[in-house]
Amino acid sequence: MELVEFWQATSAGEGDSAVQPPVHHDLLSLTLHTVAGAAYGVPMTFLHREAAPDSLNGEEDLFSDGATPPTGFTLSFRQALAFVANNLIAHTIVSALPPWISRLKIPFVLQHRRAHTDFTRYLSALAATAGTSGRPTLLDLLVAGQDSEDDGKKLSREELMGNLFTFTLAGYETTAQTLYYALLMLALQPDTQRWVREGVDAALLDQPADPREWRYETVFPLLVRPLCLMVPLTLSSPASLR
Repeated sequence: MELVEFWQATSAGEGDSAVQPPVHHDLLSLTLHTVAGAAYGVPMTFLHREAAPDSLNGEEDLFSDGATPPTGFTLSFRQALAFVANNLIAHTIVSALPPWISRLKIPFVLQHRRAHTDFTRYLSALAATAGTSGRPTLLDLLVAGQDSEDDGKKLSREELMGNLFTFTLAGYETTAQTLYYALLMLALQPDTQRWVREGVDAALLDQPADPREWRYETVFPLLVRPLCLMVPLTLSSPASLR
């Protein structure tokens, strides 16, 4: 809903004559928001509410959704997550370079090293507060695995961070491309678009007006028609589309 409001605010013209700017970047942002919420319990928004720099000192403010980094950080959580996700190959290569490379002061290397440092610090802060968000997240499950002593096995800090990196970045752009492909196909087939919309409206008929109050276990099983779209999407990979 928030994304629709954002599109309405940024489109040119009104009504049937409205022209929507390219949405690929917005779908990447939507995927980023989904990862941040489901994996870490950090809410993100298209309608930014910038916090004052002086207020970014507490633990809760580390993840304030704005462009101003907290004290001691180069990037905000959104910026660090987006930078690493959007530059995955280059970031992986730079991260594998020996530490002494940073002494050469190469801007490209320094930029990636700073993003990596900030992102790792954010993940550490999230891991320290896991289980306190009210709803279980992927991070909560991984931290629970780290603390488990079943069969004498326990996740090390490096394994925990490695899993967080993998779950965060794997499939990030592919997911956005799949959403883009689905919207394109629906735009070209108005009858299917209406059929899916009717299914969504029926599923949400008795749900709260605020999407944040929807429960996965209640709503997801009702979304039968949108789930039908997953079958053709799995048969034709949209990963190369832009």
